[in-house]
Amino acid sequence: MLSNNIIVFSSGVSEKNGITGSIKDKLNDMGYVCSDWRELFSSANDADNIALLPMLIKKIPTFDFAVLICEGHDTTYISRGENSVCVKTMRDNVLFEIGLCAMAVGLNHTILVTDRDVYLPDDLRGRNGQLAVKQITVASDTEFRGESDVAHICEQISEHMELEKEHINQVIIGAAASGACGYASNFICRTLEHIDDELTLNIDGQVRKVFVPLEKIHMHIVLPCTLDESVLNDIHKKQGDLMQGSVVSARNRPAEFHYYFENDELHIVDYPTNIVTSYDTAKMILKLEADDEYDEKASCRFVAKELALFETTLKTVLNAEFVSQVVEQHYSSATEEVKDKLKNNVMSVVSHRLTITRCDE
Repeated sequence: MLSNNIIVFSSGVSEKNGITGSIKDKLNDMGYVCSDWRELFSSANDADNIALLPMLIKKIPTFDFAVLICEGHDTTYISRGENSVCVKTMRDNVLFEIGLCAMAVGLNHTILVTDRDVYLPDDLRGRNGQLAVKQITVASDTEFRGESDVAHICEQISEHMELEKEHINQVIIGAAASGACGYASNFICRTLEHIDDELTLNIDGQVRKVFVPLEKIHMHIVLPCTLDESVLNDIHKKQGDLMQGSVVSARNRPAEFHYYFENDELHIVDYPTNIVTSYDTAKMILKLEADDEYDEKASCRFVAKELALFETTLKTVLNAEFVSQVVEQHYSSATEEVKDKLKNNVMSVVSHRLTITRCDE
């Protein structure tokens, strides 16, 4: 679940007439965490000579959604063949920021608040000529009519975010997404493919070979609530408090796991360690040279977003189609009967007895 951190962009005119602040304050009151775009530069070493573009590139991806107030404050003449058309256009910096946000947080997470008369570039069009990003329009005279208009706009923003909060950005996929896919294939599927075969369990200090019926096997994936060295050490400690087992007949090598028994049912528990890739990626991106000091808030946003992306991806890919692709890839020479058995083993647990939680839940 995304944490709904929002970055709000606007022109200087929108800031002076209070529109930006009103929308930002209302969204904060609704439980979202909004940051004004100027706050991105608060950690700059030289306020009079800020490296604007590098700062935007490294900070925008740390947010979940972008709201851009795009009013027609400027007048532009656009040539169309032999004719010239006069249109109302948004400030050029806001137009540029739309492009950055569309790539950094995704089309579905980019929201434009415009007046009805503002001209939008053709490149913002998607399938069937429809706008590729979310657009919320206000009065054609570009004036907001008090708190009721602001409330209505923010309600539409909230409705869109709730609808799209688990949508994955297809343009830029974070390390967490690829990590989750690899984890689903190489741990979850690999462990469960032969889970109905003979298991090797360390029980009270003795290694025993046992058989556990599919309907008595549960799997619990526990994700950290944040990422830092202390949390990662805590994960290893929690794993150490569990007993160890393995599926000896798993593909390539034995699939090792941690477990406990409860009411004669086997509970496999795993804390994904490959999620540290997201932590390393976040640190690397936030170290981009932009002549600024370390930004703790940006780091926390980025880590929260990567953790949410890992969780969302894992829940999305664990379906029959994904499991079938994994089995077909790794057991291409097996008979259809064997493949069906392996797929059934995985889906039996994944569909009915798999839970994905956070450490603090």
